[in-house]
Amino acid sequence: MKQKLFLTLLSLSVFVSCSKEALPLTVIDDCTQQSSFSMDMTTEGEYVLGSTIKIPYSIENLQKAYSSLDYQTRSSIDISSVQPTHYYIRFKPKNSDELDILRNLEPRVFLSEVPLDREIVVHGSYYHDPTIPDNMPTFQYTTLPVERWPEINNIPVESEILIKAYIPDYDDEYVETRTTSEATNYEILLKKAYEICGLKYEEVIETRGGSWNPSGRVRSFDTHTNSYIPIKGVRIRGTHLLKVKETLTDNNGEFELASFKNPVNMKIVWESDEWDVRQGEFGQVSFDGPKLDHSAWNIDIGPEHEKNIRYAAMHRAAYRYYHDNINGLARPANARKEKLCFFDSYNKRKCGDYASNLTLGIVPDIRVWGKYKDGSYRGTDIIFNITAHELGHAAHCTWMTTVQFLQVKNYITESWADFVAWALSDIEYRALGTTTSASTDQSWNDGDDNYTPLFIDLVDTFNQSTFNSNLPNDQISGYEYNVINMLLLDSYGLSSLKRNLKLWKPNNVTDEQID
Repeated sequence: MKQKLFLTLLSLSVFVSCSKEALPLTVIDDCTQQSSFSMDMTTEGEYVLGSTIKIPYSIENLQKAYSSLDYQTRSSIDISSVQPTHYYIRFKPKNSDELDILRNLEPRVFLSEVPLDREIVVHGSYYHDPTIPDNMPTFQYTTLPVERWPEINNIPVESEILIKAYIPDYDDEYVETRTTSEATNYEILLKKAYEICGLKYEEVIETRGGSWNPSGRVRSFDTHTNSYIPIKGVRIRGTHLLKVKETLTDNNGEFELASFKNPVNMKIVWESDEWDVRQGEFGQVSFDGPKLDHSAWNIDIGPEHEKNIRYAAMHRAAYRYYHDNINGLARPANARKEKLCFFDSYNKRKCGDYASNLTLGIVPDIRVWGKYKDGSYRGTDIIFNITAHELGHAAHCTWMTTVQFLQVKNYITESWADFVAWALSDIEYRALGTTTSASTDQSWNDGDDNYTPLFIDLVDTFNQSTFNSNLPNDQISGYEYNVINMLLLDSYGLSSLKRNLKLWKPNNVTDEQID
């Protein structure tokens, strides 16, 4: 893949007052101009929300339900035991750093940008509260056990309790330990609360055989292989009002959630523990599924979902780098989630960039532009490659200190990122039984000296000089990926790289060949 560098040094005084010790904000810009292809344009836009849903689990509505029951039924229910078990909470992060605090909580807290207590008029892929500026994170919603509230209330992110709820059957453990009479009384009370809230109560215990586990499989279309590929390690979320349960897909793209006893709204959230995919700078992206009732969700995200198959490609690149086979390359070492931002547009200067760890939570970590100049979308293999290239920068920066990373010559950082994109694309697509131009194009004839096959040459057996006489006669191969990883960390330019190449050279390579 041929990409170009536009290195932009921006003073941190843009964001904070200037100081003598202030380091520049480094944004590494990468650009490619590939041949395009035509696709029918579809819309995968923002959610449109309707009115607020009355929640039957709220203490207020359960007490109303109790008061409306006849005396004999009320006498069998201990209303004093109906105390909050969960809080429905809204967080108000002011910037990306505060959002990271929420995303890095341990044990993990699920976060939804779409309120759980609002009707959805139009399903979309992302949501941003219209009352919040576009350059700020939107509100985040969650349901938490009450015992976690003291801890959560102490974090430096503004929050508020929207609903105090009694949901004793949220967890399987409680369901297994309660008595038959407790279960029956709770069902009576809850059924009445549903009626008061104007909702249909699904009596699944009586009519559908009790609790069930939503399950299924996720695949996404790849424009290069022209086939559907299982999506590994993506988050699957099932919701019923304030009840939310999540899991990750396995290596076959399959999943099974913890049990529900109600119909469940299904959703793919394009994130994992180490990264998340966003629409623009802040909008977490997702893919809504159907409402399931004792049935499986086997979803093939097709080419008509033009943005979501590209979110999937970005996710696949990140999953490959962090968790899948990469032939011994070291994995990224970021301490917080990498923010992978997809822009549904064309940028005439670049197709992707990476901002080093000096952004103060303002600039996204990685940005990928999904379209060519003519408005058509880049192929999913190209999106995969661009994402892998930028993640290569992120890995390089996190292995070193940011100060060290800023001292490395551009042709080292870009050639390394090209190597990562080449290697990950090659491994990914060979595993799928094919190759792509992004992993096999060896011409390197775009006139930009920063983008070279410098590290690729250490591995491959292709001599670029046979294709382009301006390139050196490549006589070297046989370096292991893990060796390249080690020599990179002490290489700031050609002289230090050459020294390390000789120090770590395999038996089939001589110093003269390296020179």
